[in-house]
Formats: sequence, structure tokens, C-alpha cells
Amino acid sequence: MNKFFIILVLLFVSFSSYSAGNPTYDVYGFVGAGIGHGKISTDVAADFGDKSGFQKKFTAMANYYHRDWAIAVGGGYYLLEFENDLEGANKYKLLTDSFYFDVVPQYRFGKRWSIGGSFQYFFGQELLIAPSSSLNVNNEKTSSTLVGLIVDYDIPFKWFRMKVGLSAHKAMAIGDRSVLISMLNFQFGVPVYDSDYTPTRVVYKIKEVVKMIPAEVVILGEQVVNFDTGKHRLKATSEKFLEALAEILTDSPESWELIRIVGHTDSRGNDKTNQSLSEKRAQSVKEIFLSARVGRDRLFAIGMGESQLKLDGKSASDHKVNRRVELQFVGHLDEELVEDVRDLVETYSK
Repeated sequence: MNKFFIILVLLFVSFSSYSAGNPTYDVYGFVGAGIGHGKISTDVAADFGDKSGFQKKFTAMANYYHRDWAIAVGGGYYLLEFENDLEGANKYKLLTDSFYFDVVPQYRFGKRWSIGGSFQYFFGQELLIAPSSSLNVNNEKTSSTLVGLIVDYDIPFKWFRMKVGLSAHKAMAIGDRSVLISMLNFQFGVPVYDSDYTPTRVVYKIKEVVKMIPAEVVILGEQVVNFDTGKHRLKATSEKFLEALAEILTDSPESWELIRIVGHTDSRGNDKTNQSLSEKRAQSVKEIFLSARVGRDRLFAIGMGESQLKLDGKSASDHKVNRRVELQFVGHLDEELVEDVRDLVETYSK
């Protein structure tokens, strides 16, 4: 059984290249199951010793993904069994099968990982702790709530998602007893609500038109606009190039319509830091244009973080290429202006 589940996890991880991306502001519906081990530890003599056993559950959850956090709300069905290692009249096997309600708030870190707490409330039969209510003078034989910690790894596929995770839950309010249930969880999810959120989408109010695809892209990478690792301040040579470009733009305002300034980072660092850094890099370029009186309502600065790497390598030269800004000329653009910009890039690339 253990080998089967290990192979299953490896297969899903290996096929995760069929990525549906990192969900943001989306709602997914998940169904799944969990298997694991549970133990009751007790100092109550009437409980006839510690008990342990194989545990199973089935779940159905609605999961809302935000950029930095997620929350799942739903429920499931527990099939729990605990048994002591005694023989004869003192041997007890406790069985609990019950529906439960679950709330799981989580913090998202990295591209796939999330960690958070879990609060589970039992309906119907509560979690059985002691063998007999007649022996339990303090009425501590059951527990109605579990609290725990959950770590999940989110695997995207083309049409669905899978979460593989580990959880550990403890029972609350059970006197001189403790219960620990540890499980390996598998969940499959499909989108219920897709926000269609993408950081590349910019809605332009000019002429009330949404412009998505640039007519021309001029890459301002290591040749003319340089950034040090973790920095967004432009170097002197980069400022001179952008000032010269701004002069061309102000001299020929009728030759172009809109410019989207897109900042990028290399793959080092976490997603949140890189997103902020890419936005600052794009804003640095925009400020040069604004100081040269290029029309404010014709400039749009956005950051893409590390989501659009030009090179996948890990060398210093690869990282340098990825630390870039792109100018995307959107809408009407004269070919003569394009040639002027290309000549300018060539001049500052020498």
C-alpha cells in the first residue's frame, strides 16, 4: 500500500509540467481522501491503556485562492479506529464514523506550497476516546472538535489541480487524554469560478478600447538598461539612453499611440519580492519619460516578477538577461519611429 501511494505521488509530480498556472482570485472545488495513523494517549486507568490504529477520511472542500493566502471551507467523513494491545476482557477497539465540518486558512509561499491551520467540528457521533461512559465519571469519553496544522503542495494540470499534503490534528477538551491523528491527504480539484486574472492585462481608457497585444516590442535588457541584483535604480548609461528615447517620443507624438513598460526579474528570490521589484523597475523607466514630458496618459507601467524568464539557466549571465525592462508599443506605430528606436538601441548597445 505504501509503495503504491509513493509511486502515485511521483507520477503526478512528473506530469505537473502540464501546468494550469498559479491560481489567483479563483475558486476550486476539491474532493479527496486521506489515510494515516492515530493514537490516544491516556493517564486514566479506566481507559485500559493507550490505543492506536489506521485512520481514513473522505473530503469535499471549496478552496478560494488569493495571491498570498488561501482558505478552504467544507467537510468530510471520518472512519477512525483505535485499539489497545491488551488481551481478553481488557482489550478495547474504539470505532468512530462521523461527518465533520472543516475550515482551513493557509498562507501561500513559493509557487506551490501552502501552510495553515485547520478547525474540524464533528456532527452526529463525536470522536470516541474512552471505552465506556460508566467508567468515565468526568464525561470525557468524546471530543467534538479537532485543531491541526496542514501543509499542502499544489500540482497544476491542464484541466484540474491536485493537492498532496500532510496534516496533524489533536482533539480538544478531553481531560487527561490526548489524541493525535496524522494523515497523508490527496485532493483533486476543478475550477468553480475563474477570475481570469492575469498581471499582463491592462485596460486602456483611451478610445475605450482594451489593448492586449503589442504591435511592436523593444527589449531593453542588458544592452541598454542594466539593473544590479535586487536593485531597481537605473545606471547612468541607462538614464542617458532613456532620455534620448524620450526625446524621440516627444518629437513624434503622432507616430505612436501607447507604451506599456514591463519590468522583469531573474528567478532568484521569492515571488512576492520579485513582483514588487519588477514593478519598481518599470516605474523607474516611466519616471524618466514623465520627466521628459512624455504624455502620462499614454504610459502604463506593470511588473511581471519572474513569471516570464527569457532564459531558464542559472548562470550569472542568464540572470543578467532576465533582469530587464520591455517597452511594448501598443496600437498605432509608424515604421519610421520603429527604425529610429532600433537605431538608438544599436547605438547604446555598442
